[in-house]
Amino acid sequence: MERFFWTFLPAVFRNRRLTTGFLATLIDTVYDLQPGLQPADYAQAAALLLTRQRKRALVVLLTNLRDEDSEELQAALHGLSRRHLFLLASLRERILGEIVRQPVQDFRQARLYAATCHYLAARRRCQENFRRLGGLLLEVEPQELPAALVNRYLEIKRGGRL
Repeated sequence: MERFFWTFLPAVFRNRRLTTGFLATLIDTVYDLQPGLQPADYAQAAALLLTRQRKRALVVLLTNLRDEDSEELQAALHGLSRRHLFLLASLRERILGEIVRQPVQDFRQARLYAATCHYLAARRRCQENFRRLGGLLLEVEPQELPAALVNRYLEIKRGGRL
């Protein structure tokens, strides 16, 4: 099975073939990635992936799912889902859970609680829309990501979905 690791930033698209020494290659590929302020171009990434990866593959997208990215990302993943299985791994901020678990004692906390609940509800709607596309969704806090990704991959392999 061929494995590729692709990252994209505005105007940068990396494609590295992964062979033996997978972990070392992965670390070498991502160690110098830096976040940017420009939004990702999901449509460009999906189009490039479809032209370069002809065989069915598991496409893992690591992101922080936000409502403002939803439409463009859904369109890109809809195109990918015809040929590939996608796993949208969305990183959840720890602070969101902390806010909704804290008791509300004043007006400022009530506003923060309401805004957080509104944000989480919009995020759940986005997640449901992605599930309807036939892909898989994983929402975890960053420290839970490595184990969750490995476990989901093993579930996919056991289920014969690739």
